[in-house]
Amino acid sequence: MNYKPTSVRVLPKENKSIKNSLKYNVEFFHIYTDQKISPEHIAGIEYLKTISKDWDFEYELIILIDDYNPLKKIISTDEIINYLDINKVMPDYYAFEKDMVNNANELIKHIDNKHLKRSYEKYISKSSKYPCSLLTATWYLTRLGRFEAQHIIHNAAGDNKVFCPADRLVNILPENYKAIEERASNLIAHSAFTTDSLKIENIYIPINSNRIQKLM
Repeated sequence: MNYKPTSVRVLPKENKSIKNSLKYNVEFFHIYTDQKISPEHIAGIEYLKTISKDWDFEYELIILIDDYNPLKKIISTDEIINYLDINKVMPDYYAFEKDMVNNANELIKHIDNKHLKRSYEKYISKSSKYPCSLLTATWYLTRLGRFEAQHIIHNAAGDNKVFCPADRLVNILPENYKAIEERASNLIAHSAFTTDSLKIENIYIPINSNRIQKLM
């Protein structure tokens, strides 16, 4: 797969000296534990390699392993990390989606739109499930340091390097994640962390995920 991405727009628009003083956290690989590595995941790797050639700012790589939605496990964390290492995109950190639940409860407390807050509370109560948009928003705010990251964001290399919150986020995603990402952004914008919605940039690649969940 050969992509010709446009240059990354770093939000907000900053001059070079400011941009170079910021720390970016880049997600490029999102996999479910009941998946095998597929063209969807390889596309994110290729896209990262292409666009990062032009980046002149400090960044760290991170991946999310979805162990919340799957009912079975066919791929291990070690298999994922080893595959990325072999393909020269070793992440600095990784996390599990299931570990977002506690922080998601904290985010609900900080939603300042009463109707939106009630809709999320009602959904969780009715389905006994946390919706994708809520977990996504929580994942982003955790990476930005708004919620506890200790024991949630893990060092991929297994050394003593400790995760430090980022100033900006870049997320490389299949294009049909867009609807959920928009709901997550709207949720952040209607919370106590509204300005953080301006610190997140999503880059959508032209490939569909066959595992996108139809959850609010």
